[in-house]
Amino acid sequence: MNARAHEAILITKSDIAELAGVGRSTVSNWTSRHKDDFPAPVAGTATSPRYDEAAVVAWLNARGRTVDTFQIDRALWSSLDAWRGFGRPEAVSALAGSMVAWRFLSDPDSPGFDPGVAPGARWHAVAEEQDASLGPRLRAAMESYDERQPTEYRLFGSVTSGLYTTLFDELERRPDALRAFVVALSSIDANSLARAYEAFQDRLTTSVLRGYDDNATSETLVDLIASAAASVSGPAHDPCVGSGRLLLAVAERGEERQPLSGQEFATSVCMHARQRALLTGYSVTVRNEDAFESSSSADAAVVVLDPPFGLRSHDPQRLALDARLRFGMPPASNLDTGWLQLAIWHLREGGRAFVLQPTGSAYRGGREAEIRAEMVRARAVEAVVALPGGLAARTNIPLNLWVLARPGEAAHPSRVLLMDHSTDASLDIPAIAAALKDWRERRIKPAGARAVAVSFDELATEQFNLGPQRWLAVAQPAPTVDKIRQHLESLKSSLARLEELPVPPAADLDAPPAPPRMATIKDLGQLGVVTVIRPPARPIRDLLSASGTLVATSRWIRDGADSVRIDTDRLKGTPRITEPGDVVVELAHRIAARVDTEGGRVVAAPHTCLLRIMSADLDPHYVAAMLTSRANDSTIAGATVQRASVLGFRVPVVPIAQQRQIVETLAALDEVTNVTEDVLDAARSSRWALVEGVSAGTAAPAEA
Repeated sequence: MNARAHEAILITKSDIAELAGVGRSTVSNWTSRHKDDFPAPVAGTATSPRYDEAAVVAWLNARGRTVDTFQIDRALWSSLDAWRGFGRPEAVSALAGSMVAWRFLSDPDSPGFDPGVAPGARWHAVAEEQDASLGPRLRAAMESYDERQPTEYRLFGSVTSGLYTTLFDELERRPDALRAFVVALSSIDANSLARAYEAFQDRLTTSVLRGYDDNATSETLVDLIASAAASVSGPAHDPCVGSGRLLLAVAERGEERQPLSGQEFATSVCMHARQRALLTGYSVTVRNEDAFESSSSADAAVVVLDPPFGLRSHDPQRLALDARLRFGMPPASNLDTGWLQLAIWHLREGGRAFVLQPTGSAYRGGREAEIRAEMVRARAVEAVVALPGGLAARTNIPLNLWVLARPGEAAHPSRVLLMDHSTDASLDIPAIAAALKDWRERRIKPAGARAVAVSFDELATEQFNLGPQRWLAVAQPAPTVDKIRQHLESLKSSLARLEELPVPPAADLDAPPAPPRMATIKDLGQLGVVTVIRPPARPIRDLLSASGTLVATSRWIRDGADSVRIDTDRLKGTPRITEPGDVVVELAHRIAARVDTEGGRVVAAPHTCLLRIMSADLDPHYVAAMLTSRANDSTIAGATVQRASVLGFRVPVVPIAQQRQIVETLAALDEVTNVTEDVLDAARSSRWALVEGVSAGTAAPAEA
């Protein structure tokens, strides 16, 4: 390589803040207070300066902040700042990912190097090209490679001659922007390219695409399906493979997984899946085709499927003649039950399909009910697991996981296992996988009240409703007289507690002579009174762990009653861990704040941040309370995700003695609120128990 490959990686103040684990205001303080030795900007503008990453790391290390190197995906991410406005996020993702894949193939130092790449097309030869020729050389190298591959193995067509060529055209006219990414990519060790690709695509999903990637299955659902399928050995197939995350996870955990195959209608997404497979070292055939139009069978032992929900058919006549839809033609307006039938079609003897579905496909009437009836009677439905909302990458609706078999091969000859995990704060994925395995292999129903094995005859009475919640509600025993009395005693006890609580005297309040001065969090940060610490932008559900570090989740911030844990080793960057007295703030939908009195929680949930109080003249509980004012709450805005910036939040400045008095009064009111809610809960529970007891004949008024 020549000197071009050693050009500086340029980063912004926001990048420096993430690198050091501090707020952006802290970085601004550094640049203003340490003008003599803080690295000077090397590019950008006065309002948006850019710094040499290596110089910044050296400066931080010299001051005791252990920073070894810039995050592998952040280096690529930062370089994309020069692409801003050139194309849609999907195009940026496709081209940037393709360039990582191309280096993986064409760099002789890479573990994925293909010796068939001509010397003049190899990475270092192209990367060293003069600016005006960089884009054309890179495009020509990718095109030439693709032309020599079979159709189902082509990798780069969507960016060199397909949907996203406009972005490539624009970058050829702006070689400086393309050069920035090439420099960042060249700085990555060749052995880390696979990790860089995965991390970079994850960052694009959570940041640019705001967590809603139509072609990606969330890590929690990937983990669930891969765990459930791990005990079924043999080849795997995904009829709607998307980005390939799900299929590759199933390949990694199962045995005898070759051949691996998938189908994907969108050309650009298909090539993304092929690139992901290439960099992760798996041989996968991904065909660019519509699963409903291709009649081939994969003969797979495991079929996994996270399809688009509510898809409409534009060719109902073809559906009516499709022999694969043996249980019935789905409504043309909704192909959900069609995906279930396609999954079964691809199975070999003894295989299992694991299919995600919206809850509606388990209970909707009409033609879908007829299809469910045929599938159940044919012994093709083995189990349905209800899942909580918010797990999917593209929707917040709750889903069901269907476990399917070839006709006559479901575990039980006359029952379907239904499991309800729709209210779980975090899924116990190993337990769910073990329960499905026990049912398949030994017909053992999971212990506890969250699973029921419903007979075909019972299902027939309810139009073959396979919603677990429906049957588990029916399975719950009616409350006894003693249970109803317990509810009423609990109500009586709660009312007595409420009567004993003191209400803060109104006389303790006075009108101040003048309104207090208001200070923003930004002001307090610049004064060194508060430090703003932001977590990595990543959904916490993807990293849940049974024995990890406690998480400051949204539920914990709002009511303090959560015990979710996370594997901090898998977090990007340095984990943001609370210290006693830190204020954790939720910034989406409605402002909430809580003081962590003990510390030790990781702040990693989306749209949260941490405020560290640095002055004895500011009470953390006071700050947490004032952040939730209506004025601060009104700053929430956004077309997609409603959220606010903590820096603009205003806090009234009053003496510390008054702050503590306000905190004491609020604590007393909180206690009244909590006990009042207990009274309401007890009253509602008592009413429910009485209605259910009378309805079931387990309770009645005593005779006079």
